[in-house]
Amino acid sequence: MKLFGVMAAAMLMSGAAQPAGKPGSSPEKSKAAATARARGPAAPIAFPHPLITEVLYAVPTGDEGDANQDGQRSATGDEFVELYNPHDKPIQLRGYTICDSLASDNSDGATPGDRERSRDGGKASHGTAGALRFVFPEFELKPGEIVVVFNGYKQHVPGECGTRSRAPNAKNEKFNGAWVFTMEVDSQFAALANKGDCLYLLDPSQAVLHAITWGKPGELPPNGVPLVEKLPECKGSAQRLGLSSIFAAHEDMRWSDHGDAELFSPGVFDPSFVPIDRSGSEKKRPDGTGKDEPAPTGSTPKKQITLKRTGGGR
Repeated sequence: MKLFGVMAAAMLMSGAAQPAGKPGSSPEKSKAAATARARGPAAPIAFPHPLITEVLYAVPTGDEGDANQDGQRSATGDEFVELYNPHDKPIQLRGYTICDSLASDNSDGATPGDRERSRDGGKASHGTAGALRFVFPEFELKPGEIVVVFNGYKQHVPGECGTRSRAPNAKNEKFNGAWVFTMEVDSQFAALANKGDCLYLLDPSQAVLHAITWGKPGELPPNGVPLVEKLPECKGSAQRLGLSSIFAAHEDMRWSDHGDAELFSPGVFDPSFVPIDRSGSEKKRPDGTGKDEPAPTGSTPKKQITLKRTGGGR
């Protein structure tokens, strides 16, 4: 405020003419600023790339571990990765890769993506033993839409579901109207490691865009990855809090329309949530409704937080 006052005084003393409204602004700039405020915080990943918003790497035991709602719990098949389009333009996901290892047998000179696309049947287990890998087929994710990718080992995901060879024909109402895919892995060992792993998102050129680690991973992200994040220890999934770089254990949060905590929520994400900053000042959601629960920047919240339930697409 002091700096603004000094600048305003200097401009008045110099006789500089100012347009009506905020000094130094134009109607176009004011409109752009208002639009930016309405959209909320900027996404931590640049366009045209999607953002990982939820990861289930340790499937809960018993019936409550049935994340894909097929009627049976699978320590491998119920794992999932959720992605969200935080931008105002659609994203073409063809060639984007989700994997948990960058290592592969390159004796034939092929890249991991080349080998993945050339495999008979397109199954996920390739490269190093137990490596998880899924390459999207041609598929467009519109602004605000969510896509959930299940591991799918010996599982049948109910409702409309895409595979590595084709996109789903419609959104899946079983998962809050999100788009749903299955990796259809053919090995129980092609899975995320509960005690520590590194999940990668690669662009169609196989450049690493996003790396997420937890526990003690056997492979660390290479230098130069644009976005590297760490997940907390969880009884269920790890959920991103709004468009911040903070993940919370899902059992420590709940949705505003559901009083009980949930262990995961594939197809549901609240992009409006704004964690409290380190100064301790409370922030409101971008739409001005209510105050968010405290969540110190860069750490996992210590108290239960409440988010608005937003379905899989606009």
